Amino acid sequence: MTVNEMITSFSQYYDKMTNLAAPGYEDSEILLFLNNAQDNFIKARTFGDNFQPPAFEDNQKRVSDVRPLVTVFKTESFTDDDSYAKARILSIPAALMFVLSMTAKVTRTEPVATSAYAGCDFIRREDAVKFDVTALNKPFFLRPKFFIEGSNATIMVDAYTGYYCDTSYPCELTYIKIPTTLIAGGLCDLEAYTHQEIVDIAVREAMQVSQDQRFETKVIEEKSVKTQ
Repeated sequence: MTVNEMITSFSQYYDKMTNLAAPGYEDSEILLFLNNAQDNFIKARTFGDNFQPPAFEDNQKRVSDVRPLVTVFKTESFTDDDSYAKARILSIPAALMFVLSMTAKVTRTEPVATSAYAGCDFIRREDAVKFDVTALNKPFFLRPKFFIEGSNATIMVDAYTGYYCDTSYPCELTYIKIPTTLIAGGLCDLEAYTHQEIVDIAVREAMQVSQDQRFETKVIEEKSVKTQ
C-alpha cells in the first residue's frame, strides 16, 4: 500500500465510522495522523500493550512487523567516560528510535579469567552511580550495564572486568531505526500487511481528536475482544 493509498483508506474508513457526520481532513492533516500512528504502532510492537510481556525478542509477530527497521550498528570506537572509573562512551546513530540490545567484548579476572561477548543490561542514567567503581565500592555484576544520554551510550563494567574491543571484536548495538516520514507519493518502510493497521490507529486517533462517541465504543469493543 502506498502512502497515497493509505490516505485514501483513511478517508474511507473515517467516513464510514462517522457516517459522514464529522468534518473531513485535508491530506496534510491525514499525514500527521498517519505518521503519529506509525510511531505508536512501532512503540506497541517494541514494548507491547501497556509495556506488558512477552518481551520483543520472545514474540515473533512483533519482530516480523518491524523487521525492516531493525538495524545492527557495530563500532570499535570508544572514548573513556571521565565521570565513572570503568565506563566507556560510544556515539549512537542519529536514526536510533528504540534500543533492542547491546553486546560488548569483555575480559574478566574473577572468578576465572575469561574473554567473551556479553549482553549488556539497560539501566537508567540516574542509577549509574550504583555501578561505579570507587575506592569504597567494588561492585560485582556479570553483565555490563549501559545507559543512553543524548547521542551517546555509556557502557559500565564491574571491578573485575575489562574491555576488549578492536576491529575483530566490535561492540554491537541492535536498534529500531526511525522510519521514513510518510509523505504524499511516498512509501511506508514497514511490511505491507501492517499498513491497514496503521490506518486504523490513525482513524481512531482522529475520532478521538474530534471527540466522536463512536471512538469510545470502538475502544470498548476492542478491549472486549482481547479479553475473550
